[in-house]
Amino acid sequence: MGGKVVHARRGDRTRYAPLRSTLCVNSQPPDVAAALLDLFPFPILYIADIDSIQGVGNNRDVIAQLHRIFSNITLWVDSGISSLAEFNSWQQLNLGRAVIGTENSPKPELVSILASHNAILSLDYRGNDFIGPSNLREQTVFWPSDLIVMTLARVGSKLGPDFERLAQIKK
Repeated sequence: MGGKVVHARRGDRTRYAPLRSTLCVNSQPPDVAAALLDLFPFPILYIADIDSIQGVGNNRDVIAQLHRIFSNITLWVDSGISSLAEFNSWQQLNLGRAVIGTENSPKPELVSILASHNAILSLDYRGNDFIGPSNLREQTVFWPSDLIVMTLARVGSKLGPDFERLAQIKK
């Protein structure tokens, strides 16, 4: 957000502030990514471009920088894509795998190609409420093999994963 790594606060984006951590000296994305990779050789880094998700700009330059510096890491990037045109535009950048978050109400034509285009679907929840097209939860035929189950109220809360919801989705 704004070119910096931010500490998410239960999906309340008005409270997001630059990350402060003992792992790194600042909130610059390359420094944070390097600190995380010093902890463990993660093969994937997930990036939520909050500015793009909210429709107030984007951080593509930062994502491109991360892609260059950490070329051996796969980036999963949620940039608020909601249409086939936006998806195709992202694919042409070749900066990582597109994450399609249901909170951005993806259009039916986009949802129908997810599984065949190496995209990742993020099933987004606010509390117990699914955020996105209501019929998408039942249309598992369109789900790609890689899914994210995002319970926004748990992000940055120290509550850990929503194992109950994960079990429900897995069924």
